[in-house]
Amino acid sequence: TGKDGNGATAPDARIEVDPGYVTNEMWLDPQPALRTAAVPSNRLDGVSVMLHELGHALGFNGLRNWQTGELPTEFMGIYDTFITVGSNGVSDTFNGTNAVANYGKVVPLAKGVVGSRFYHYGDASTATTDGLAFNLMTGNYFLYGIRYQVAPIDRAFLKDLGAPVK
Repeated sequence: TGKDGNGATAPDARIEVDPGYVTNEMWLDPQPALRTAAVPSNRLDGVSVMLHELGHALGFNGLRNWQTGELPTEFMGIYDTFITVGSNGVSDTFNGTNAVANYGKVVPLAKGVVGSRFYHYGDASTATTDGLAFNLMTGNYFLYGIRYQVAPIDRAFLKDLGAPVK
């Protein structure tokens, strides 16, 4: 719409970091621009975690009720327009043209996990078959020792949302 819904002085995104989580779970690459050092097998890659959270800020977000899939009556987010809500929260899909072309069919969204259901793709229960387990915006938990990258599927989602993607 071109309107700033939260006002000109309020931030459009905020990422809050739990210091204990950073200390106990994450590894901070000493050369994050290179991204070539091995991630320790007992740590999450901090750059991957931040890229994932920035993905939410850039568009992997919306206003649906995580339990019911219902939208507020007054408005909806762009991402929400591409979601088909399945029965019992087990077959929600993303139907953007670019994402579908990249994946080869409608993209399965995370199943029923509060906070993950609509705004992540793939699911732990189908990780071996859906091919989405090790992508940046996965609905699966990040694994220790793995470096996640922005993948073509991530770019396709953002392109569907109108982001200027290269």
